[in-house]
Amino acid sequence: MSGRVTLVNTDRQVQLQPGDHNRLLPADVCLLGMAEVSQPVVSVVPEYEGKEKYKKSDNVAFYRRQIQGPNMQHRVLLDSMVLTEKGARFELLEPGTQTTLLLSVSPCKNDTVRILIDEPQTIKARYRVPDVITGEPQCEQ
Repeated sequence: MSGRVTLVNTDRQVQLQPGDHNRLLPADVCLLGMAEVSQPVVSVVPEYEGKEKYKKSDNVAFYRRQIQGPNMQHRVLLDSMVLTEKGARFELLEPGTQTTLLLSVSPCKNDTVRILIDEPQTIKARYRVPDVITGEPQCEQ
């Protein structure tokens, strides 16, 4: 793609092609700023190199889960059930990606059940908002 530009203070014409900005002198740049354009100017974004360094939504687990939406189905692995004084823990399996999650179910007072879903082994502790639950709920035994 080229653009034809007539410089204001001279009679010379300049044919610009992609990459020509590297060989323009500062005086040419000033003159180009004041130039009369004889053809419409089209802005062209050259093909950028290194597209592979950007992640696509398929490569990021968070976006993949958001795209799949509420149709994701997990299966409870009953052989992983652990009963404790505070409730029960199960492992959940997502069949498509074979990822597991940890499901904790705890009965609380006033016919309330606390459900907590988390990763089985976290690399770093997940942030939990401290003022949503002011303390550990009292569980029924």
